[in-house]
Amino acid sequence: MDNFKHYLLSKHIVSEKQLPYYIHWVYQFYNFTKKDRHDSVLTDEIDRYLDLLNRRKEDWQERMQKNRSELKRSKRNN
Repeated sequence: MDNFKHYLLSKHIVSEKQLPYYIHWVYQFYNFTKKDRHDSVLTDEIDRYLDLLNRRKEDWQERMQKNRSELKRSKRNN
């Protein structure tokens, strides 16, 4: 993973500040695929993982919207 970190930084793909998030994403991805980090990765696997992340984001957004709506209702009732 050190080579990957170096690559990201040396090519100015990410900043030092962003690097931990990218590395975390990579670890999560390999955990999702149940592959070793030295295994090759298929585009389809990346797509499936991104779909999963996208669905989670949408779920999170829906929950936040619901919470906001409930908060507004409760403020009006008080």
